[in-house]
Amino acid sequence: EVRGKIAITEGLSSPTVALRFERAGTIGQIYVNPGERIHESTVMPVCGTPTPEDAKLKPKNPVVDVNRATGEYLLKLMENSKVVVTLRTELKEGWFKCPLIVAEIRGKDEPEKFVLLHGHLDSWYYGVGDNATGDAALLEIARVFHKFRDRLKRSLRIAWWPGHSTGRYAGSTWYADHFALDLLENCIAHSNCDSPGCKWAYNFDEVMWTPEAEDLCKEVIREVAGKETKGLRPERAGDYSFNNLGITGFYMLSSNIPEEIRREKGFYPVGGCGGNVAWHTPEDTLEVADPEILERDIKVYAATIVRVLNSMIYPFNFLRTVDELIRWTEKYSQEVGEELDLSQVLEELHLLRRDMETFYRMCKEIEERKDFEKAKKVNEVMLGLSRILVPLYLCERGTFEQDLAIGRPPIPLIADCVLLPRMERSDEYMFLKTKLIRGRNKVISSIRRARNLLRRIIGS
Repeated sequence: EVRGKIAITEGLSSPTVALRFERAGTIGQIYVNPGERIHESTVMPVCGTPTPEDAKLKPKNPVVDVNRATGEYLLKLMENSKVVVTLRTELKEGWFKCPLIVAEIRGKDEPEKFVLLHGHLDSWYYGVGDNATGDAALLEIARVFHKFRDRLKRSLRIAWWPGHSTGRYAGSTWYADHFALDLLENCIAHSNCDSPGCKWAYNFDEVMWTPEAEDLCKEVIREVAGKETKGLRPERAGDYSFNNLGITGFYMLSSNIPEEIRREKGFYPVGGCGGNVAWHTPEDTLEVADPEILERDIKVYAATIVRVLNSMIYPFNFLRTVDELIRWTEKYSQEVGEELDLSQVLEELHLLRRDMETFYRMCKEIEERKDFEKAKKVNEVMLGLSRILVPLYLCERGTFEQDLAIGRPPIPLIADCVLLPRMERSDEYMFLKTKLIRGRNKVISSIRRARNLLRRIIGS
């Protein structure tokens, strides 16, 4: 029972845990970080400026992080007696005018179509690994792409965001709001550049992308860095503020320190600096960066982006996305059993996959005969697919909204179905089941919209 008390828990502070504690009635929270360092963070669950509805979710508890030694001292005191703790926090909240820097290198054939490359400008303390290295990467890519701009078919837009931590992605969400229609109509993909080029970051084991970008990213990393890589589903983090708009995304954190080196150095999981525990502390200084690794990582970003900008047909494989949707729907269906019938969702997904296979056979033929006009139409279909399938995979809210910065499983509209078998037949059960039925309807409708897009181009 934590109501009316200060909660103390192990780990780094996070909005998911903080919200859970606050809903349970805590009056304050203390997070015991795993090591000797105290990591700055934010527990705000709302991305960017809140709406009137989301403003109610602003944290009310004072929240502090302490290091392991302080935490163990407090926990030891609690073993024998009641402990009284005084928390004092200082919060500066308000409206601030912030610099949001955007560079654009125009392509010569389809200048209106663009890739958005971005990273956050603000940092905690010196913030070399998170994110001065990323800012330098963006600047170097801007320099090189501008130099060779006459060789670009499409445009590259580069943005440096303010308000990453302190505003919970304030810059990128502001941009998503104010340039939503341009992004919706013309953004081919976005790529986040956070914490590249850090010392000992030899591997690419924790790279994020939406599934349709997997083949492209693996191929580039293999060719440029000579590394095999594992992909992760993008979290609602790292200025991935374009999921609701349905924009394909690749990269967030790039290279990482191998697990064996982290174990050797006593590192624990953190959210940047390639896995270095200097992340979000005063120790994130020049020693955290490695110029050679940064150069390699910049080449990975540049090679990936140029392939998107100059390919005849966008190099995205939405069969990967559909396969992920099928995999997770099958998992949910097994877990929920007869509590919620997902058979129609699976049936529609398999029909979508069949149409998608036909579509990609057509794409191959178009490339072979170099039919540039037909390729443009195919690319528009791919943008349409991303606008439907990316939100279906990642989002719960609508196109022009922002999901909360809390962990959600894939296909959020139906993901909570796994809770039904563990619930009593109560009002809460019926409320949730009704929500899930509506979510299932939205999922099926989205799949059918994607099929209609494909059938129109296949039949033309």
